Amino acid sequence: MNLCKASIVFLFGITFLGFILRISNLASSPAGLYIDETSIGYNAYSLITTGGDEHGKFLPLFFEAFGEYKLPIYIYSVAFVQLFLGPTDLSVRLPAVIFGTLTILLIFFLSKELLRNNSNQTLKVYVPHLAAFLLAISSWHLQFSRPGFEASVGLFFLTLALYTFFRAVRENSTFVLSISTLSFVLTLYSYNSARIVTPIVLATLLILYFKKFPLFTWVKVLLIGTVIALPFIIFSVSLEGLLRARQVSIFFQSTNNSILKQFLINYWANISPFYLFMKGDPTIAHLTSHRMSLLYLVESPFFFFGFAMLFIKRSREYFFVLILLLTAFIPPAISTLNPHALRSVLVLPATVFISALGFGYFLAIFKSKDFQKIAAGVFVAILSISTLRFLNVYHNKYVIDAGWDWQVGIRRASQRVLEVENKYNDIYFDLDPRRIPLVWYLKINPKLYQTNPNKNHLGKYHINENISSVHGLYIGLQQPEGKLLEYVYYPNNTVAYGIWEF
Repeated sequence: MNLCKASIVFLFGITFLGFILRISNLASSPAGLYIDETSIGYNAYSLITTGGDEHGKFLPLFFEAFGEYKLPIYIYSVAFVQLFLGPTDLSVRLPAVIFGTLTILLIFFLSKELLRNNSNQTLKVYVPHLAAFLLAISSWHLQFSRPGFEASVGLFFLTLALYTFFRAVRENSTFVLSISTLSFVLTLYSYNSARIVTPIVLATLLILYFKKFPLFTWVKVLLIGTVIALPFIIFSVSLEGLLRARQVSIFFQSTNNSILKQFLINYWANISPFYLFMKGDPTIAHLTSHRMSLLYLVESPFFFFGFAMLFIKRSREYFFVLILLLTAFIPPAISTLNPHALRSVLVLPATVFISALGFGYFLAIFKSKDFQKIAAGVFVAILSISTLRFLNVYHNKYVIDAGWDWQVGIRRASQRVLEVENKYNDIYFDLDPRRIPLVWYLKINPKLYQTNPNKNHLGKYHINENISSVHGLYIGLQQPEGKLLEYVYYPNNTVAYGIWEF
C-alpha cells in the first residue's frame, strides 16, 4: 500500500469522523425504527431464538415481508449483533454504521487504484483523502448508513468489489480477482438495485480489462461466481422474486407515458443537478418540509470540473467511473416513485470520486505546495460548515417532524404498555394495519408469533381487533368508553395515540 505516516493519520482521522457522525445518538435520532427496520429486527430476533424467520421458515435465504421478499445479508448481520446486544433498536442500526464506516476506507483505496496509472502527483496526494472525506460527511450516505437500510451493505460490497478488481488487475492476481467476483455476487444478496447495476458494471469491466487475464482465468472466476449467484438468479426470475418489481416497476405499473418516455423523465429527475445539489429527495424527507440536498452545493463546481475531465483526460479508469455514474441512476428510473435517493445510492463511489477529482485538477493548476494545502484546508472547512448545517436540519428538525414515519408513537406506546401490562388481561391496539412494528416493540415471542394462526391476537394483545373484553387497555386514536390514562406524543409534541382503560 506504501502509505506514508501522514497519510495514515489523515485516513484514520477521516474514518473516525465518519464513524462518530454515524454512531452518535444512533438509537434516538430518529427515535424509532422505520417500518422496514422493524421487519429486519424482528426477523433477526426470530432467527436467533427459533432458527427461523417470522413465518417459521428455517434459516431462509430470502425473507418474506410486506408482500415481497427481503435479501439475507443485512438481516443475518443484525442477527449476529443481536447475539451480543439483544433485540434492541441499536442492534438493527449498528451493522449499517459498521458497513458505512468501512466503505469510507474502501473509497480511499479505490480512488488510489483508479489513479494508479496517473502521472499527476497532486491528484494522487489529494484525491483519495478528499474522496474518503466527502463520503464520511456525505448527507446522502449518512441518511442511509445510520438507519438500518440494506443499501449500506450493497454499497459496501460494490466498493469492495471495485477496489479488489482494480487491485487484481494491477497485481495480476487471480486470488484477488476471485475476492472481487465474490464481492460482486454479494451485492446481489445485499440490495435490490444491484440487480441492475452489478451486471452492467461487471460487463463493462470485463470488456475494458479482458486482456489482463487469460481466458481460462476469466472462465474459472466467473463460473465460481455464477454458481454462488445461482440461488439468487433462480429466485429473481421466480414469481416471488418478481413481486417487488411488479409493485414498483414502470414495466408492470401503468403510466401516462410510453415506457421509454417515462424512463427518460425518471432518469432526469434523479440525475438533475438541481435535485442533487439543491432540492434534495422528497422521499427521504418523508412528507416533511425539511428537504436536504444529496451533494453539497459547494462541491458542485468541482463535480462538474471532474466530470469534464473524465472526457478530456481519457483513460479506462475514467471511462469506467462515467459508466458507473450513468448506470447507478437506472434502478430509480425504472421505478414509479421518482426521484429516489435510496435506489440510486450505489452511485456514491462515482460522485465522491468525481468531486474529489475535480478539486484535485483545480489544485494541480497551482504549482505552489503551500497554496495547495491552504486551498484544500479552506475547501474542507467550507464542506464542514455545510455538514454542520445538514446535521442541524437532520437531527433538530427533520427527525422531529418525521417522527410518525419512524414509528416513534408505536415505540413510546409499546414502552408504556410494557410498564403496566401486568394489570390487564386484554390490551387492544388500534394502530398501523401492519403489525410488525408493534410486534417488534412488544418483543412478542417469535415462537408464539410463528405458531399462532391469528397473528392479530397474540396472548393478551389484540391488534386491530374489536374490543370484546369488559376490562383492559385500549391504545389508539378512538375514544372508547372509559378512563383516559395519558396521551403518547411524537417528538414534535403532536398526539400520536391515547391510552384508555375501559
